Amino acid sequence: MEAADLILELVRRYPGEITLITLGPLTNIAQALRRDRKTMEKISRIVSMGGAVLVPGNTSATAEFNIATDPEAARIVLGSGLPLTLIPLDVTERVRLSGDALRTWVEPLADLPAQFLLDCTAHLIAFSEKWEGFAGITLHDPLTVGVAIDPNLVKTRPLFVQVETRGEITTGMTVADRRPFRAEGQPNVEVALDVDADRFLSLFVERLCRRS
Repeated sequence: MEAADLILELVRRYPGEITLITLGPLTNIAQALRRDRKTMEKISRIVSMGGAVLVPGNTSATAEFNIATDPEAARIVLGSGLPLTLIPLDVTERVRLSGDALRTWVEPLADLPAQFLLDCTAHLIAFSEKWEGFAGITLHDPLTVGVAIDPNLVKTRPLFVQVETRGEITTGMTVADRRPFRAEGQPNVEVALDVDADRFLSLFVERLCRRS
C-alpha cells in the first residue's frame, strides 16, 4: 500500500483523531489530498518540519530542504486549508544539543544502546564542528515531534504562507506575508517563531537517557 493510501485509510478509520507529523517533503500528503480531499479534511492537524521564514535556508539562500525537495507538494498542502503548524528553521536551529552534553548524559549509561547512540552521532558532530563551528546536533525533527506532544513548547503566529515553485534562485522559499494591513490572503498556517529551547532540551534528554 502506498503511503498516501495508508494516510487516507487511517483518517477514514479515525476521523478527527489523526495528527500527522511530517519530517520530510510533503509529497505523500499532497498525493492524499489529490486523491480524496474530503477525507483529508477530517484530519485533526498536521505538524510539519519545514520552511525558513525570517532566517536563511539550509539548501539554498532562501529554501529549507524539506520544502525545496518538493515545492509543488508543499504549495498544495499549505494552500489546502488543513490545520497545519509549521516548525521552520527559525525555531529548530535554536535547539542544539552539544557533543559534550550528549557525552555527559549518555556515557554514564554504559550500555549498548548508549554506545550505539554515541557512535552513530560522532560523524554528525564532527561535521557540524567543521562546517558550522558548533560540535553538536541541531534537533529539527525531535522538536517537531515535541510540539506535537506539547504545543506550548513554541509560540506560533497565524500567517498567510505560500511556496515559491518557479523562482530561478528562490524555488522552495516559504514566503510569509507579515504585512499588518496588506495581507494577500487569510492566514493559512500557524508558524512557530519562538521556542522554549531549554525546556525542550530537558524533555528530550530525559526521554533519551531514561533507563528501561
